[in-house]
Amino acid sequence: MHAYDDDEEQLSFLKNCASSHIQFSQKVLKKSFVLGEFNKSTKDKGYSPSKRDASATGLGLFSGALFWQLLGQGMDNLRYGYDVFLAESPSAANIIFQHSRKLSALQAQ
Repeated sequence: MHAYDDDEEQLSFLKNCASSHIQFSQKVLKKSFVLGEFNKSTKDKGYSPSKRDASATGLGLFSGALFWQLLGQGMDNLRYGYDVFLAESPSAANIIFQHSRKLSALQAQ
């Protein structure tokens, strides 16, 4: 599933759709649900890093830290709006760190 919650109507649809997929994955398939990509574009009206971060953390079971384009130093030519530079975004780096810790804890069980 690919998710871009660009407006409230799309976000509402996305939450309902994702909820159905999560329930089906857990109850019928007995498998994890994977959100293939999500992010906020820096080109979107009203964009802010906090809104981008909320798209990675604010949907309960339906959250994660898989950004479409995670870039590093010297990769400025690849910017197109859906990119995240960790050096410029400590909040995104923290989200990735927190999710990595949770995944490691699950793996240890």
